Amino acid sequence: MTADKNIPGQDDSGLLPGSSVLERLWRGGVVLSPLELRIVSLFVEHSPADFQSVLREQLGAANLVQRSPDWTELRFYTMDKGRVDRSGLAELPIRPGEIKLLSMAFLVEGATEPIHANFWAVDRRFVIINFDRSIKTFRHIVDIHLQKVRQSWRSNMEPK
Repeated sequence: MTADKNIPGQDDSGLLPGSSVLERLWRGGVVLSPLELRIVSLFVEHSPADFQSVLREQLGAANLVQRSPDWTELRFYTMDKGRVDRSGLAELPIRPGEIKLLSMAFLVEGATEPIHANFWAVDRRFVIINFDRSIKTFRHIVDIHLQKVRQSWRSNMEPK
């Protein structure tokens, strides 16, 4: 996978999210694992064309990513002066509220059953990825065998 500068956790310094190691530790942020980076990339790639630029902007602005201790969830935040602030970001063309954007099932080496991931937006902004089980064991793997992708956003489109 080539590096995409619009996905948090992929930079030459390895310090994203946050501007320093201390800031990341203070807020509980993480650097995305190779598997997580690949999953985020596949999510953007399999989203509708008119969502992709908005998602890249939102992901590029994320300066804090938090991972659940059991490695079953990632949350993406844009922080300004210690507070979540997404006010300057483009919005996805969906209804406000909590909306499932996409679901995928994939196999990785060493997994006996597919791992399921769901991608969620809150108030028109991508925020959460949750997995049906821990991905910690597979965190260094980037070779994903995608089995199924389901776009879930259709019934939640904002009327034009």
